[in-house]
Amino acid sequence: MSNEVLIALISTAAGVLVGLIGWAGKRSESSTASVKTLVEGYAARVEQLEERTDKLEARLEETRRELHWHQRHSLALRRALAAAIEWIADAVEWINGPRTSPPPSPPDSEPWKDLIAAVSEGT
Repeated sequence: MSNEVLIALISTAAGVLVGLIGWAGKRSESSTASVKTLVEGYAARVEQLEERTDKLEARLEETRRELHWHQRHSLALRRALAAAIEWIADAVEWINGPRTSPPPSPPDSEPWKDLIAAVSEGT
């Protein structure tokens, strides 16, 4: 074999080797770009989910505050109703009785009116 053929074979082998290395590098770059794109996409989705979670947690906390307000208000209304029923029972007993004692004094109804108004306002 002549030197030229040997040099041509070595050059061809070197060219193929350089081509393979280049192809592997491009493939690696492409794979890295794909992974980077996927990671960025997931990061954006996670960020959106975190924002939605924060909004839901804020709404949940607001709902809990409203629930506690309604529970406290309901308890106050029940107590006011119990006091009113007790006074009505005392008044009916006084009316049906000999009326030797003074009539039962009516409870202060202003707080009751405020409780009822608060229900209408929702605050």
